[in-house]
Amino acid sequence: RPSTIVTPFTVTMKSLRTLLVVCLLLTPFVSWAEEVVLPQPQGFVSDFAGVIDQPTQRRLTNLIRELQEKTGAEIAVVTVETTQPLTTFDYALKIAETWKPGAKGKDNGVVFLVASKDRKMFVTTGYGVEGMLPDGKVGAIQDQYIVPAFRQGNYSQGILAGTQAIAAEIAQGYGVTLTGVPSPRPRSTKAPMDPLLLFLLLIFLFFVFSSFARANRRRYNRYGGGIYNDGGYG
Repeated sequence: RPSTIVTPFTVTMKSLRTLLVVCLLLTPFVSWAEEVVLPQPQGFVSDFAGVIDQPTQRRLTNLIRELQEKTGAEIAVVTVETTQPLTTFDYALKIAETWKPGAKGKDNGVVFLVASKDRKMFVTTGYGVEGMLPDGKVGAIQDQYIVPAFRQGNYSQGILAGTQAIAAEIAQGYGVTLTGVPSPRPRSTKAPMDPLLLFLLLIFLFFVFSSFARANRRRYNRYGGGIYNDGGYG
C-alpha cells in the first residue's frame, strides 16, 4: 500500500478541524452571554419583578436622589424574576457596566440586585465606594437587614432597609447626613490587638482562673463540700 505522506498542509487541516469543533461546542455559551439584553432602567428603582410596593419605591427614590445630590454616588436598585442564564454576579456586573450608575469618571455607583424567583441577590460596588463598602460590611448589611425580611417574603422591607444601610455608609464616607437615615456607628480607629499579645493574655487568664478554681476547691473541701451540705432545700 502507498504510505501516507504527512505534510504541513495536512497538520494544518487537522488543527483547523479541531479548532472548529471547539468553537462549535462553545457557541451556545457565547450566544447566551450575547443574547442577554438588559431592559432600560426605570429610574433609581427598577422593579421589573414587581415586588416593591409603591410607597417603598417613593421612599427609595427620594433617598437615592438625596444621596446623589449630596455625594454624586448612586444606588441602582434592580429586581428581576431571574438572571438566567447568567449568575447574579454576572448580571449585576452587566448592569453596572451598561447603566453606569454614579458620577461620571468617579465609579461611585452601587448595584443592588434581587432575583425573586431565583431567591438570590447580589450587591456590587464601584471602586469609588469600595473603601466605604468592603465585602465584610456588605455581608453584614445583607445578614442584618436584608435576608431576615426576604425569608419572611417581605421584599419591600428588606430592600428598603438594605438600601438605607448602604446609603448611610456612603454618606458617612463623604461626611454628609441623609434625611431620615440614622448614621452608622463611627468606624473604629483602634488598631487590632497583636495576635501574640492576645495569645499571651489568654495563657495568663487561663492560669489565673485555674489557680482560682484550685483555691475554691480547697476552701470548699475544708468546709465539708461547700454551702449545700444537706443536699439542698427541704
